[in-house]
Amino acid sequence: MMMNKMAKIIVGIVFSLCITQYVFAQTQEPVAYENDAMGIKITGPQGWFITPGEKAGKAASKNVDDLTNLKSIKEAIKKVGFLVIFSKYPFGSPIEFNHNIVLVVEKFPPEYPAASKTAIGVGNANILNIKAMFKDTKIIKEPTMVIINNREGAQFIYEGTGVRGYLETRIKCSAYVFIKEDLIYTISFTDKADDFDNNVKAFEVPLNSFILK
Repeated sequence: MMMNKMAKIIVGIVFSLCITQYVFAQTQEPVAYENDAMGIKITGPQGWFITPGEKAGKAASKNVDDLTNLKSIKEAIKKVGFLVIFSKYPFGSPIEFNHNIVLVVEKFPPEYPAASKTAIGVGNANILNIKAMFKDTKIIKEPTMVIINNREGAQFIYEGTGVRGYLETRIKCSAYVFIKEDLIYTISFTDKADDFDNNVKAFEVPLNSFILK
């Protein structure tokens, strides 16, 4: 029962792969996102493309069917709010994988265990979903407490293979989870596993600029 409740926490981490081939980036300027109502500010890497979250959400919802048959995950993605995506290349670029930085928000389900309403608790819940969605999942770093701009959160890193028909892509993701009242905010950087170490430095700009008041 506990696992079923926790599995309803999806957040955007597991969908980074879903949207990378369907990024609808339109412009390089500005590369900053601000939401006064939520108290959020974040700046993307210089020269990257910015995509409104609502467009990415539609793409992720459509393509999650290729990665899993689990009804709980398919339903949960509909409740995830994609706020903004920064991607290295625009949609349609002739590349195998468009590495990206994703910021999403999600409400805790009413039945979610109160004891697990922590950043580390949510990180552990996401690992359950990650293992269900990806092949040969490897947790590189278990959820660990971090503090970014005076906001306590949790970070974890994983690798997994996304399978779409005959196409398999090995990806690596670094994710940060933050809790504000009854909302979960997640920032993640995803790239092909072989390219991750060469490109992860770009994640420093949005991560260090992230403000959640």
